[in-house]
Amino acid sequence: MISAITNIAVDRVLEGLLELGFEEFIRIGSLKKISKKILPYTISGEKKKDIEETIKELKEMISEEDYQDENELESIKKTLDEYEFIKNNSHILYNQKMKKIRVVGTTCAATNFPILSGWKFPIIVLDEVSQMIEPISMLPILKFSCERLCLFGDPLQLPPNLAGNENYHKNKLLFKKKTQLIKIQLIKIQIKLIIYIKHYLID
Repeated sequence: MISAITNIAVDRVLEGLLELGFEEFIRIGSLKKISKKILPYTISGEKKKDIEETIKELKEMISEEDYQDENELESIKKTLDEYEFIKNNSHILYNQKMKKIRVVGTTCAATNFPILSGWKFPIIVLDEVSQMIEPISMLPILKFSCERLCLFGDPLQLPPNLAGNENYHKNKLLFKKKTQLIKIQLIKIQIKLIIYIKHYLID
C-alpha cells in the first residue's frame, strides 16, 4: 500500500508508476479529489450501488467543469464508459481487477472506505511522512497488519500546520520519533520515491 495525507501526494506516486509503464494498481478515494489520469484505475466499491453512484459522480464531473485539458476530459469519459459497461457485472470486474493488483494507493483518511475492509498489506509505504502526525499515520499501519513500514519524508520540511499546542504536535510526529530511534538513510540529492518502488516491483 502507498499512502499519504494528501490526494496529490498519493496520485503523484501512482502517476510515476504509469510513466514507467506499470498499471497493476488501484486507487481508492473520492473521485473528485483524484487526479484525472488516475481515474481509470479507481475503484469506489464492489456493489452495484457503489457503481451507480460512481457513474453519477463521473457524469457530474463532465457537466460541471470546463476542461482546458482534453486529456483530462477523455480520461473521465473513458472511466465513465468502463463503469457503464460493468454496471451489471460489478462483482466479476472487481474480482478480475483484484487478481492483477500489486499496489493500492489511498490517503490515510480513506483507509476506512468499506471496500478495504478485511484487506492486509504486509508492506506499507508512507510518503511525505514528515508532514504527518502520529495518530493519522497509524490508520493504515494498524488496520492492514503491516509487517514492513517504509517512511519517506524530509526531516527539514516544515511540520504540519495544526491548531493547538505547537510543541505537542511536534512531539507527535512519527517520522521524528523514528529518526531518533533507528538509523536513517539521508540522501544528498533529491530522489523521487517512485524510483525505490520501481526497483522493488521489478525485483
